[in-house]
Amino acid sequence: MVGRIRAVILVFIGSLIAVGFSHHLGQASATIVYSGATMTDVQECAKCADICKPWVEQCSQGQQYSCYKALACQCKCNLKAGGCGSSKKYLRACYKENTKKAELCRANKCPKE
Repeated sequence: MVGRIRAVILVFIGSLIAVGFSHHLGQASATIVYSGATMTDVQECAKCADICKPWVEQCSQGQQYSCYKALACQCKCNLKAGGCGSSKKYLRACYKENTKKAELCRANKCPKE
């Protein structure tokens, strides 16, 4: 069951990254990328994968706490970068929920999903 949760989390993180890249980079122009996003916004979205990489790597090694931290990191980073193709409301909820789950894991009360 834990392996399945970990796989779902890794797929989710990958999809957040892919959506951010494909949503913005495929429509790039000199100054406007999509919905008023600038090249700076796109560059900030692209940084999220590197920023959250340590958590993703720990998650892939089987650390459930790190899986929730990876999701929270990706959601927070995308939010700070302007959304990266996801709604800001969703990203706020994603960050809050996964931070809470990570803290439960840290207290040895990891949620069973």
